[in-house]
Amino acid sequence: MRAMRSLGSTENPEIWMRLLALVFGVTIFALLNFIPVLGWMVNFALVLLGIGGMTTALFERLMGNLGPALDVDRRPMQRDPE
Repeated sequence: MRAMRSLGSTENPEIWMRLLALVFGVTIFALLNFIPVLGWMVNFALVLLGIGGMTTALFERLMGNLGPALDVDRRPMQRDPE
């Protein structure tokens, strides 16, 4: 979805557009597996990203939103203005 938004898609695209992006992404990464070393590294990185995403979703579901991130002094951390 981030890649679609960077290419100029709307914030909440229609379902067929999402499915098309999914099919395109899966096809590209499946073809990358046929490149001997680079493909294996990309596949491994995708597996780790998938495991991280599932773990994040699981912890958010089990523990809920834990609130803002706190620094050492227990104050909410603020983002740097850009």
